[in-house]
Amino acid sequence: MNAVDADAGLIQSRYRLTRQRAAVLRVLQTDGGHLDAEEIRERAKAELPSLGLATIYRTLDLLRELGLVQMVQYPGTAARYEARLDKHHHLLCTRCQQLSDVEAPHLAELVGEIAAGVGFEAGDFKLQVSGLCRRCRNGRH
Repeated sequence: MNAVDADAGLIQSRYRLTRQRAAVLRVLQTDGGHLDAEEIRERAKAELPSLGLATIYRTLDLLRELGLVQMVQYPGTAARYEARLDKHHHLLCTRCQQLSDVEAPHLAELVGEIAAGVGFEAGDFKLQVSGLCRRCRNGRH
């Protein structure tokens, strides 16, 4: 997603692409995501030094509501945000807190089978797996 797409998404929803919203989106698009609100603020400071944490949270809530960013949160960790909107899943290392994207296109079929087995019609789903990354398993963290 680029600034033009984001602007179009905001306009369709009757919102303007303010400097603050643009700065938050730019940080997420440039850095690839998985950033918490504090990290977003630190990276946006160069562009907008007065950008406050409350504004960032309000902006992230709005962008999530409009489908322009996604939030990933595991119990005991800060919410992280990303502008990647394609279907993907996440792996969280419980030791170093590294969050990794993983694609699993075959998962949709499995989810459909599981749901159908109990008479449920699956809609959307997401897989979030916690454990130890390779580096932590090998004692390098």
